[in-house]
Amino acid sequence: MRGEERLARGHALVYFRTADGTTLATYLVVPPVVIDLAKYMPPMFAGQLPAAGRADVAAMPMPPVPEEIEGGVASLERLAVTRDDDLIDGGSVPTGSVERLLFAAAEVGRAYGEAYQRRDFGDALPETADTSLAVDEVLMSLMGDHERIGEIAKLIGRLRYALDGNDSALAADTVSDMARIARHLPAKYRAEEVIAVAQLAGEKGARLIQLHLDRCFKLANEDYAAVARIESELRAITAPENSV
Repeated sequence: MRGEERLARGHALVYFRTADGTTLATYLVVPPVVIDLAKYMPPMFAGQLPAAGRADVAAMPMPPVPEEIEGGVASLERLAVTRDDDLIDGGSVPTGSVERLLFAAAEVGRAYGEAYQRRDFGDALPETADTSLAVDEVLMSLMGDHERIGEIAKLIGRLRYALDGNDSALAADTVSDMARIARHLPAKYRAEEVIAVAQLAGEKGARLIQLHLDRCFKLANEDYAAVARIESELRAITAPENSV
């Protein structure tokens, strides 16, 4: 389970388990208008919908009949975190019964829709920025070191553009984004140094940042011989007699 009933997001992954261990799932969405599912289904299926919910199924299951999911519940948990969805355990269902699956998905959709309608949205907007940052942090934690370094490299391009154009606001925002990624990197990458040299102007600054990025990528690839060569060149460039 992910999420709270009193804070239903309006979009959720719901999964069911069969006796043979298969995980089935569908996606629930609360639409902006009331939808009568029975109008869009063959009579043999429409008759299986909950009688109380045929005209007011507030959360639409897509697909109406849950599908088998590779990776099981663990993959759904990761997906729910990435998408910021609620995750609902729909319980056990019999194997091979399309009608029962249709009924189960619709029933969970009805209950979830009611939970969403009971939610108080009075304080929802002020939390948007914090929620966005939290999702970014989760996504960053799922990346490998090589991917994180790649993200920093992209931001360096944006930072150099901001510095060349004297856009101090963009530069400050970019440095902040880089620092947030750097927190997820081990100390061996010396990410703080990367951020510092990225702000140096001139050819020397450009050369230093290229060497620091190369060092990070080689370190991520465990190419320690290349790391040693790069560090030697960095020492030569930053030696006192070469300072400007």
